[in-house]
Amino acid sequence: MPINAENVRAVLGEIASARPGASIDPGEVARKLAGADTKAWGRAMKPLRAVLVGLAKNGEIEFLRKGKPVTPEELRGVYRLRIATLGL
Repeated sequence: MPINAENVRAVLGEIASARPGASIDPGEVARKLAGADTKAWGRAMKPLRAVLVGLAKNGEIEFLRKGKPVTPEELRGVYRLRIATLGL
């Protein structure tokens, strides 16, 4: 499945509806988009992050570091995602 905003929104919505209120591992999103093969979803992480940054800048999602929201510019290392209140 191509990594674009529309597909990422669909996967995020699917994950969020299965676990309302829970944060989302971006690796889970990559696996749903690229498949379970470690190399395939590993390669998908960089383009996925670019799409996620766009969604965050549009206010659709939030990045979380250690459970606290961070801006895309502050994003370093391990992170999770949360659907913004008015997002998806």
